Amino acid sequence: MQQNYQDSMAMVRKFGKPDLFLTFTCNPSWSEILNSMEGVQRPEDRPDIIVRIFNMKLKELLEDICKHGIFGTVLAYIYVIEFQKRGLPHAHILLTLDSESKISTKDDIDKFVSAELPDPCTDLRLFQIVTKCMVQGSCGTININSPCMRDGQCCKSFPKQFKDDTEENVNGYPIYRRRATEPVQVGKYSIDNRWVVPYNPWLLKKFNAHINVEVCASVKSVKYLYKYVYKGHDAASVKIQKEGALDHDEILSFVEGRYVSAPEAMWRLNEFNLSHKSHTVVRLAVHLPQQQPIVYQDGQEAQAIERAALRKTILTSWFELNKNDPSAHISYSYIPVILRGSRTLTVASSLKKHALWLKFHKLYLTKNMRALESERDFGAWLLDIGEKKSGSTIQLPLRCYPSIQDLIHQLYSDIDFSSVTPQELKDRAILTVNNERSMEINNKVLEFMPGNETVYKAVDMIMSEDPQDQVTFPEEFLNSLTPTGLPPYELKLKIGCIVMLLRNLAPSKGLCNGTRLIITKLQQNIIQAKSIDGTETFLIP
Repeated sequence: MQQNYQDSMAMVRKFGKPDLFLTFTCNPSWSEILNSMEGVQRPEDRPDIIVRIFNMKLKELLEDICKHGIFGTVLAYIYVIEFQKRGLPHAHILLTLDSESKISTKDDIDKFVSAELPDPCTDLRLFQIVTKCMVQGSCGTININSPCMRDGQCCKSFPKQFKDDTEENVNGYPIYRRRATEPVQVGKYSIDNRWVVPYNPWLLKKFNAHINVEVCASVKSVKYLYKYVYKGHDAASVKIQKEGALDHDEILSFVEGRYVSAPEAMWRLNEFNLSHKSHTVVRLAVHLPQQQPIVYQDGQEAQAIERAALRKTILTSWFELNKNDPSAHISYSYIPVILRGSRTLTVASSLKKHALWLKFHKLYLTKNMRALESERDFGAWLLDIGEKKSGSTIQLPLRCYPSIQDLIHQLYSDIDFSSVTPQELKDRAILTVNNERSMEINNKVLEFMPGNETVYKAVDMIMSEDPQDQVTFPEEFLNSLTPTGLPPYELKLKIGCIVMLLRNLAPSKGLCNGTRLIITKLQQNIIQAKSIDGTETFLIP
């Protein structure tokens, strides 16, 4: 469980935080299940049918999400299967979308997620599914004895507050639109939009089941979500005590009694996946210097050291694999337009067999341009794309757009940084779309400036008393984060460079969020800077 969590966090470092959190629960009233019952059988009598049908439904749901793109392009996903107390399987799914499909505005949230009762006059079927599957059970003041009640409050925070508009980010999660409407009668209770669990209308109508859809608005929610989906198997505490005897054993109180329901047993017997990730994460054993174990027998110490020096590990084998080019044997004389197709099928599907080929006007080259020295770079660039060496993002040649050096040279070429004045700097700035690009340009500008570079490192830690949090969120992961409004883990500065405050340090003195300052002195614990107009000097701890 812990390793699966770390594997998922490795995907977060690669693709970013998850954007959507889905909970898909099996519906025992599905027609496929009911039609498979014989005689007086009920769904709980056939766990084998329940798990097979739910597994097929889950695959269809993932196909709609990942291949058909109902939420956009999915970069990565994970899912974990759990079983409710009554045994029904349900899946927790985390989705990471690409930059073009990110759900960032309240309009995007309202497009994919609804937390309101639909109008029964316009969509009666959706209204029936929502009232049956997506309404929180009676709790709160309606039923204080509900299982979800904790200290007089619902642990799921129901009923929610009415809200006319969606708010994008409140403590890592959005507050969905729940407009005040007339309550409707569901069973013996009267409910309104405050009791509706967020859902996607399209998915709900197709699958007719409980499908909770939540938007992850901030990186703050990453820890909770991944610990939630990897919280482990069901357990039950059992204690047998003789009458009149007090036998309190603190050690035995930690012994787990594992509970396996009939559907979970059938799921495991069918060898269905209990968890799955869209990408393979290879766990490479990395040993610190002078801390690698060596097994040897007495009298063979020298031979053991020699064997250890030549020993192969998963990590070193990975390095060797990356040295080889698996695409080197591919010929570029023929374009493989048909996946795993024969030569005849490939030629038949090429452009020359198209009906429009006769309308093409052919131009014949009199000189082999590809053999010219000036064109070899372009040919090598095309080969990198064909061999997938360029990754998922293709970088155009430098002649297609100005380089960072050209941009910096154009902006600062007329400035002597050894004797720069505030008036020369106050009207010059380079704007970027994200923090990573900004830090890259800042480091390039620092290279042009004279003087020694000073590096300040941040202190990242988990503010929690739970020691397990130190394991689940390693310090290296915290160091890699670059959230909005926070400086990088390594802050590189030089005397004469410009910095921008990210906090309101002293608004009365003009030190507010967004204030630009010029560094005049760098010490171990204090940075001295003056305002961009050169009128005041400040000390920043």
